[in-house]
Amino acid sequence: MPRTTLHLSCGALLLALVATPGASQQRSVNVHNGQWTHISIDDGHRLEIRATGEVELNDEGDWVESLPSGGRLVVEEEGRGPERRAEFRPDGSGVRVLYFVDGRERAMDAEGQAWVRRTLGHAAREGGLGADRRVARVRARRGVGGVLEEIGRIRSDVGRRQYFGALFRGDPLRDDEFAHALRDVSRIRSDVEKRLVLIGAMGSARGGRLASLLEAAGTLGSDVETRLVLSRVVAGHSLDDAAVRQAFFAALDGMDSDVERRLVLSSLVRRETPSRAVLLAALRSTQRIGSDVEKRLVLTRVPVARLEDDGVSRAFMDATRSIGSDAERSLVLRHQARSGR
Repeated sequence: MPRTTLHLSCGALLLALVATPGASQQRSVNVHNGQWTHISIDDGHRLEIRATGEVELNDEGDWVESLPSGGRLVVEEEGRGPERRAEFRPDGSGVRVLYFVDGRERAMDAEGQAWVRRTLGHAAREGGLGADRRVARVRARRGVGGVLEEIGRIRSDVGRRQYFGALFRGDPLRDDEFAHALRDVSRIRSDVEKRLVLIGAMGSARGGRLASLLEAAGTLGSDVETRLVLSRVVAGHSLDDAAVRQAFFAALDGMDSDVERRLVLSSLVRRETPSRAVLLAALRSTQRIGSDVEKRLVLTRVPVARLEDDGVSRAFMDATRSIGSDAERSLVLRHQARSGR
């Protein structure tokens, strides 16, 4: 039977918490020191699933196939009907299942199996457990659209990120499929999870695909997370394509923080490689920064050799004249004087 393996690396920490207004509903997924934990609390109902070690699930993600020595998976539920608990433990070459109802051990019957499959299957989906195999199965049967429908049913942003990651890591997507997936990525609520998806998808993003990715980056609410995405683009991608460049600077100019904008622009202008069109766009964006200090920090990082171009020099001076502080403007002009212009 096909299996899904859950790898729990020591030291890794991933936490997502969603609380519904009214404080009656919470869900979290946590991976820390080799243990994966899923907790769901809803109006007195509590479901907790803990997995330790390298747990292998079946293809549906609702039953444990194997556990390493010392590994364990525990499912616990209370608050609606009887209290239930199931423990999967290694037993020689197989797995032993202990089942408890209201604290008393019972033989695992059909009702208990149905409960475990329902709860574990839900947690696997919401927590991204076994996402790679699940995404591959759904895509083989229903295509990329089917995978996106599946993701649309996931309420946890951690689970969504795991499923999107599996989709982008899988077989290559067509351009229209890639764009469709990124439109759905834009609906992830957590900026951290959205940023992780976008960076994960960046390896296969070129041309129009990169423009779609940058449009999704423009939906990030956090300037820090936006800067982390844009800085990755600066480090590994060209902005020479007009559509890519437009989407990049739209995301950049949508940031409120002058500091975060400066960090991105400084990394862009100080490189020797940006084309003339990219450098001109960067200088125009610099002019729109509100802080004189941040403007100066960007402009003094423009290589003086690039100011030998008349158009670049004019754009540089336009940005310099937009500085209100005489002291900050003087520092920029001193830098510009080194070019002899």
